[in-house]
Amino acid sequence: LLHQLREVDHFELKAIYVHHGLSQYADDWLIFCQQLCQHLHIDFVSERVNLGDVQGESIEALARNARYQAFAKQLPIGGQLLTAQHQNDQVESFLLAAKRGSGVKGLSGMPMIKAFQHGTHLRPLLNVPRDALAALAGQMGWTWIEDDSNSNSQFDRNFLRLNVLPALVERWPSAVSAISRSARLCGEQQALLDELLTDDLKQCLSADLAFNIAGVTAFSEQRRLALLRLWIAKQHQYAPSEVRLKEIWHNVA
Repeated sequence: LLHQLREVDHFELKAIYVHHGLSQYADDWLIFCQQLCQHLHIDFVSERVNLGDVQGESIEALARNARYQAFAKQLPIGGQLLTAQHQNDQVESFLLAAKRGSGVKGLSGMPMIKAFQHGTHLRPLLNVPRDALAALAGQMGWTWIEDDSNSNSQFDRNFLRLNVLPALVERWPSAVSAISRSARLCGEQQALLDELLTDDLKQCLSADLAFNIAGVTAFSEQRRLALLRLWIAKQHQYAPSEVRLKEIWHNVA
């Protein structure tokens, strides 16, 4: 799609393949991507990543972190990283967040546009259903690779994809678009909350940008915790769970 768009609106385009070393077919996938880019005259680069010791860790999370580190390494200043997550991916993210007991921020799933390193990360297909993309690929005669791990339901996303979403759609055909809309609304609510809390947070920071506990003791518990969560997020740290956040306040603050 980007190749076709480039024919009309000229821009620099580069594809990156991240070799995680997890699949026995990874080298074949690299060759497939390289040859496709050569055919389309698209600059191509590959990055090999080492996930290290995966014991006790989520392979999915480790692979995702390593992948985005590789993306960051390749992204030029002011560049745009485009990834192809679609509507079904967003629904899976929503359901995984709901399973963890996440609040509005977690349920908002993946944003369509966000700052990334010294550029921007865009997900232009986030409102497009997977079936529509598959139908387009078939109509256009495109070739693609099927990841053999997609059939392994031990991974949470695959379990949702293979077992849960088909059942939901069979009962409620519009379930995917409805859940995707809920994720978008959660994202809008979180953005509004952050906007409203930003001025409050500025008043709660000391000169070295530390969190001033005394400055929020008069606030309600919900407001205190929301400000604490926003401050942690601005340190580019993962937001703690509700239980952990309350422990931080009661045991530390």
